[in-house]
Amino acid sequence: AAAAAAAAVPIEVAAVAALSPAAHSSPGSATRPRPPRRTKASCITDSGEIIFDPKDQRLLDSLSGDEYKKKKAELTKRYRRRENNRLAAARCRQKKIDREMELRERLEGLQRQHQTLFKEMFDLQHRLMELKASALNHMDGGCTGMAFAR
Repeated sequence: AAAAAAAAVPIEVAAVAALSPAAHSSPGSATRPRPPRRTKASCITDSGEIIFDPKDQRLLDSLSGDEYKKKKAELTKRYRRRENNRLAAARCRQKKIDREMELRERLEGLQRQHQTLFKEMFDLQHRLMELKASALNHMDGGCTGMAFAR
C-alpha cells in the first residue's frame, strides 16, 4: 500500500513541473536573469492626439500641402495600428497569464481529488481483503449455509 502511494507522487510532481516557469526557460536562464522588457511610451494621448517621433516630425515639417496631408495620414494610420497592436499584445499576455492561473488551480483541485480517491481505493481494497478473510474463516469453520466461490 505504501509503495502504491509512493508511485502516485511522481505523477503529481511531474504535472506541477510541467507548468512551472522553469520548465519553459532556456538552459542558461537559470544562471543569468532575463533583461527587463523595454516598454515604449504611447504616442497617442488620452485625447487621441498623436505625438510623432522627432524623426517623423522633422519629415512632416519638411513637407507642405498635399504631401504633408498624405504623409501625416499615413503616419497617423501607422501609429494607430501600432498602438492597437501594442494594446492587443498586452491583452493577449494577460489572457495567457489568466489561463495559466486557471490551469494551476484546476491541477491543484485534481491532485486533491486524486489523493482522496486513491485513499478511498486503498481503504476499500483493505475492507475487501478483511471481508474475504472473514468469509474464508467462516467457511473453514464448517458453515455450509453460505455459497461462496473461492
